[in-house]
Amino acid sequence: MNKYSFPVLCLFLLLSLNVSGQGGKSPSLPWGISAITLGKPVSTPPTIDTPLSKWSSSPVMDRFFKAGGETGKSTPSQSRIAWDNNALYILFICQEPNLAYPAHHRDLKLQDNIENAYLIDTYFPDRVDMFYRPDWQENVYYQFSTTLQGDFGGVVRGDLTKVSNLEAGGVVQKDKTSRPITQGYEVTVRKETGAWKALFRIPWQVLGGKPTEPFGIGLNRTRWRDSERLSPVALDFDDKPALDLFMETIFGKSPAARVSKAMLVRLPSGVLRWEWPAQLVYPSVAEKKAIWEMQQSLKQPTTESNLASRIGLTQRWIDLLLLEGFNFRKEAGTPMAESLLPHLFRRNINSMLRKGQVNAACDSLDAYLSKLNMASRNWYADESAGNIRADQWHSFRVQAIEPQGNQVVLRGEIENKGGYALAISFPNEGGIRMVGGKGGFFAPTGLENLSAEKISKGYMVKSKQYTVQIREGEGYTVSVQKEGQSVFNLRTNNLRFRFSPEGKIAAVDFSHALRKDEVLYGFGERYDAANLNGKALTLWGMDDYLGMIVCLRNQTYKPVPFFHTTAGYSLFFNTSYRMRVDLGQTQSDQYRITMHGPIFDLFVYAEEPAKAIEQYTNLTGKPVLPPRWAFEPWMGGTHLRWQAKGDPGTEVIRVATEFAKLDIPHSATYAEGSACDDPKVHTALAPLGIRVFSWMNSSIALNQQQKLLADVPTDQLPALRYPGGKAFISKHREYVDFSHPKAEEVVRGFWKRRLDLGIAGMIDFGDEVPETTVFHDGRTGSEMHNFYAYDYHRLFAQAFSERRADDYILFGRAGSAGSQRWMGQFAGDHRANFTGLRAAIYGALNLGSCGFSIWGSDTGGFFGLPSPQLYNRWVQFSCFTPLMRFHGTEPREPWEYGEEAVRNYRQYAWVRESLLDYLYSSAVVSHQTGLPMMRSMAIAFPKQARLANQGEQYLLGNDLLVAPAHTDEAKVTLAFQPGNG
Repeated sequence: MNKYSFPVLCLFLLLSLNVSGQGGKSPSLPWGISAITLGKPVSTPPTIDTPLSKWSSSPVMDRFFKAGGETGKSTPSQSRIAWDNNALYILFICQEPNLAYPAHHRDLKLQDNIENAYLIDTYFPDRVDMFYRPDWQENVYYQFSTTLQGDFGGVVRGDLTKVSNLEAGGVVQKDKTSRPITQGYEVTVRKETGAWKALFRIPWQVLGGKPTEPFGIGLNRTRWRDSERLSPVALDFDDKPALDLFMETIFGKSPAARVSKAMLVRLPSGVLRWEWPAQLVYPSVAEKKAIWEMQQSLKQPTTESNLASRIGLTQRWIDLLLLEGFNFRKEAGTPMAESLLPHLFRRNINSMLRKGQVNAACDSLDAYLSKLNMASRNWYADESAGNIRADQWHSFRVQAIEPQGNQVVLRGEIENKGGYALAISFPNEGGIRMVGGKGGFFAPTGLENLSAEKISKGYMVKSKQYTVQIREGEGYTVSVQKEGQSVFNLRTNNLRFRFSPEGKIAAVDFSHALRKDEVLYGFGERYDAANLNGKALTLWGMDDYLGMIVCLRNQTYKPVPFFHTTAGYSLFFNTSYRMRVDLGQTQSDQYRITMHGPIFDLFVYAEEPAKAIEQYTNLTGKPVLPPRWAFEPWMGGTHLRWQAKGDPGTEVIRVATEFAKLDIPHSATYAEGSACDDPKVHTALAPLGIRVFSWMNSSIALNQQQKLLADVPTDQLPALRYPGGKAFISKHREYVDFSHPKAEEVVRGFWKRRLDLGIAGMIDFGDEVPETTVFHDGRTGSEMHNFYAYDYHRLFAQAFSERRADDYILFGRAGSAGSQRWMGQFAGDHRANFTGLRAAIYGALNLGSCGFSIWGSDTGGFFGLPSPQLYNRWVQFSCFTPLMRFHGTEPREPWEYGEEAVRNYRQYAWVRESLLDYLYSSAVVSHQTGLPMMRSMAIAFPKQARLANQGEQYLLGNDLLVAPAHTDEAKVTLAFQPGNG
């Protein structure tokens, strides 16, 4: 009998016991498998033809969850494990409706790439992995993988194991290097109708011998075509692999799979382990209150008695932050002092618990909670997770209504906190403005005349377009009316304020009624949905690489506090401070917008969305109008792509020449890296009519600034600085402070060399401004983080226009309200799969609804290699977007994806050429009116309510209805309702 058999029998019940105490157990949460028991050894080794009924000694593993706890349907997958004294047998059964989807179109070998955890998903998008950890005390694991096509590989990593001389039974030696496993095991793959199977036969000798102690097994299925990474174990987004969460495995008489029931579980071996929930579920209000209580009690140390409770609440706290767009990586632009990646912290805690070091685990949890508490208090306006501190918010009480010239002023106080006045006016640019105290950045050029008629308990206020009824009494109501009906209301308890210890307004909270069927859209470039009703999100610009590539797609590069609702109005909050937007997530009949900072400056547009966008862009700026050639196709790639085959400049010229031979037109190339600075590139491409774009961000090193401003002392250079004068250094170099009077000279001087060569555009980043910095003009980083892109883009556009007049296009990744005035935008780092394509579509339409028009995505996705099918679909989509541009870390030239891709690319490149007049005239309309070139159904057909939820189709200009194929299916369903728009 295995020496663990008796204690294991005694401890099995603990797997389903909630040891986490108050707050640690969430009954609504699904859980993965934490431990398995393998039954008796099989008498006959199973084959890939062995029916599941014959795997009687295997635990049943029929439910695989998406990594990171992403909700939504996952592709059904199963696994079985058997053993005998010679080998371990692992079976995967993967349902797959489209077996024709290529595993990969390149001659790449899995064995050669298996060690690259971040590239392997895109290089081998249909794959299963088996991980094996022979000893929990050693940081060593084995990985065996195979693809849908039967290509397989193996590797052992860590600081102990080297297996050699397999023919003689295997020799294990200590070694600190990773080593490939190229022999001694077998993998069989078979395609069936609607599914594929993989069977691994791995001799114990390959694994260093049959274990006598509990060991770990991890099972993963990757289906990267739709961003699925699946496992019966609950994984975090960054678990590649989750060494601490492998299923603790033992031998026994009967097979069993034990499912976690709490955040902290006791495994069959007796050790405690922090488990990850299998799905991200919003914490309840009660859980949020418990988190806040814990936040206030952190001076009391974690002990063995409250460890489970605190781990449970910590997990729910992390879940809440993830679901609201928080990024735990400091370098992404989040407002915290250091990275707080949850999976790394969890691994550290579990390592201590595995060793029985409970006190050390408690101390480590305390250290993490201290940092998480600081970050979370800063993230939320009232310092509590989810802004639940009702006692911190004070309502504005109106005491008098006073017509004053072209505005009406509501005077009163904020619940014993002091006087406050709210002015209501009708700007010349359109809409209704409600502003208290200091307004935001955008100010109207003037105000329309109004009439204020005294009525019972209030005033009826009118302009040429609008009617606003103001009623006073125990509570006040400001009602915006349209066609005699109230469409928007501001009431006493809907506008609240929080104060700093010094007695100044620190945050503003606004709420409004929300219908169940109401469609809300906008808020900048939002990638996760077309209809945002039911979501909670944060308006905070950041480097969204993590969110786009491996996470929830609920972060953004371009936060814009402007949105529309099918209730008949649109709102613009004229503030650049961070905002939390709860669109019925917490309370289904109400949306709540909580703003950091002292500004309440609200523009209400009681119009159909197209008219609202026109009036909003009257205020913030019309979309830029690029030259006509900018609407032709562009070739391009990152510096990784151009340097992969030797000299980057030579490679750019080679690709352009090949396109010319194939009669495929282009007007520009994005030559990121050294190629853009190579004079021969400009000389060679000019006769082909191809302009060159370069890469640049908002960082210019101090030593470069000093060369450009030789007579300026270092401490007076236009660098963004902390109080005290220390310059802020991003992941690149020192950020330029564009509010500084010398910034214009630095920008002009930096670009001179490239503009002399003929560079025609492109900039990037600008989303890392720390809140604690102070700009030259006195604005703080808290106010400027979201708005930095405006001045950044303005000065870069000015430098280009001075040299090239209007013969250029700049396109940036960051964005803010109003930055549509200075340049076009690109979509950022999308996944090279259909999930990435759908995210790009959602992002474009949400951004377009905020007055942005000149936009394009990275055709084929940013990271890795798309499948030929996806590549062709994305080419087709890009043809019908404002900018048709190609970009990525790998080649995006069509000959890399097969002959059909070349034909498809050529066809749509020439379709694009035939649309140039139409596209340019549409851009002119956008420049004049603000109406985006890509118009969602909600914007294009506001009277057809059924179409408002259609987030994957749009109008391009006035006349082209576009419905991109955004899945691996060969067709799309077009939604349209006849009748007047």
